[in-house]
Amino acid sequence: MFQDVYKSAYDKIIYRKSAEINKAEIAQWIEKEEKRNIVVKRNCRVLKPILTTVFIGCIVIFSIVPTAAATIPGFYEVLERNAPALADYLVPVQKTDSSKGIIMNLEAAKVEGNTAEILVSFSDEGNNNYIHGMVDMYDSYGLHSYSGESNIAGCSFVEYNAEQDKAYFQIDLISSDGTFDTSRMNFNVSTLLTDCESYTQQILLDDVLKEYDVKAVNLNGGSGIDTENPALEKLTISGDVIDPRPGHLVLDIPLDELSPEEMKITGIAYMDGILRVQLYRGNFKEADRHMNIYMLDETGNEVYPNKSVMWHDTVSGEEVLVDEFYFVITEEQLNQYTLWGEGAVRAGSIKGNWSITFDLE
Repeated sequence: MFQDVYKSAYDKIIYRKSAEINKAEIAQWIEKEEKRNIVVKRNCRVLKPILTTVFIGCIVIFSIVPTAAATIPGFYEVLERNAPALADYLVPVQKTDSSKGIIMNLEAAKVEGNTAEILVSFSDEGNNNYIHGMVDMYDSYGLHSYSGESNIAGCSFVEYNAEQDKAYFQIDLISSDGTFDTSRMNFNVSTLLTDCESYTQQILLDDVLKEYDVKAVNLNGGSGIDTENPALEKLTISGDVIDPRPGHLVLDIPLDELSPEEMKITGIAYMDGILRVQLYRGNFKEADRHMNIYMLDETGNEVYPNKSVMWHDTVSGEEVLVDEFYFVITEEQLNQYTLWGEGAVRAGSIKGNWSITFDLE
């Protein structure tokens, strides 16, 4: 009996001491862990901005270097001279590109003295039938030299080869300083007009108006061989402070029934020794329509307008172009001359992203 009581009391003493020891060890362990965590957190606070800066720096470097090589001539020139392999990697040669079912290909590029000629072609990809004749780039092209400086002297349509199903363009370059620095170049196009038509037509003078109404418009352009002719001065209206563009008196002909996608002679009038010819050209966002108006005298010589003007109007909610041509001519000459127009329609707009990169050699 006594032994059982003693043993029970002894076990309680031992358990109490063990519990106290375990609590002390746990407290020491917790204290050590807290100190270690404080050190780790302090190190993380120090390393975090450093690692973040390094990470951002890597992103910036890998983002900027290709862009700089492609857009900054001096940067690419340094790379090409000191690390040609890296320059080739960042700005690789690509002589063919495809977009919207049309292939642009570099056919030839040569340098002679301070000039260079580049020949590119456009052809259908697969069974497409976009390329079937003349093509127009609609002034959507650009040429970029990665190291040298050059100027585009002209870009012109050459021909359409039906057997090859290719439309050819020639880009002529001339150096800006007299010596041509051969270098890597990029030629890009964003719009093609693939439905192109050219024609010549006689414009009959049977229904020439002798009386007509006029209206004042603000001009967006004009040209001519004799724009200062005194007979034409009365048609001009000076601009004002609100709108400094010159005003002009033109034939007041309704355009509401016309389509924004057509070109048409809308009126011909003769008064006070001036033959007026008004040409409606439609919209110009997706197409290019224009016509050269001229007369042929009794011997077949071409007689061009003394003046022409151009302004914007609105038809069916779309902005359109209207031209008016002026011939200072006597009534006797009017009865002897014939009126002609050389028209050109560039439609079938295809927007894409064609880009080729090549070396001039």
